[in-house]
Amino acid sequence: MVGMDPAGDATGAEVAEFDDFYTRTHLPEVVSGLGYDRGTRFRLWHEFSHPAPGCPRYNAVYEAEEARPAGPPAGAALTPGPRAWEERRVRWRAKYRRAF
Repeated sequence: MVGMDPAGDATGAEVAEFDDFYTRTHLPEVVSGLGYDRGTRFRLWHEFSHPAPGCPRYNAVYEAEEARPAGPPAGAALTPGPRAWEERRVRWRAKYRRAF
């Protein structure tokens, strides 16, 4: 799970570029390149209770039936994105294992 925000000063057009890049380029690269079975993006809809400065605007969940390496294969690089992506703020990353 990854929680992030686009660059803090991103315009509406830059956020649209961020969304397009994240959905069409980054998410598929991470799923296929890092061996996940699936990846899903979420946009914050409603915040219930979260300490300041609040919830990240976006959350991505990458799932795999079995644990995989934590990074890209040696020599592999992920595609650079637009400014709002490159200057994004990743608020947290967490890895969970299935409890049952």
